[in-house]
Amino acid sequence: MTKRTLLFVHGMYMTGESWQPWINLARAKGYESIAPSWPFHNAAPAALRAHSDPALGKMQFRHVVDSYKKSLIHFPSAPF
Repeated sequence: MTKRTLLFVHGMYMTGESWQPWINLARAKGYESIAPSWPFHNAAPAALRAHSDPALGKMQFRHVVDSYKKSLIHFPSAPF
């Protein structure tokens, strides 16, 4: 049986790290779980709020979706 992959999606001033407790719980229940950070969100949440990358001003929703697609493509249960 193939494991199902859960994709956790964070908001603008967070990172994938914010989902870590839920990822741990889901993995304990047998789900593969990932929470990639958005493009240009490579810092801790407090740092993002204090000093956002200027590239965020040009980022569009499709960039976020494309980054999630790239993350999911590596998992056998991914729908892409």
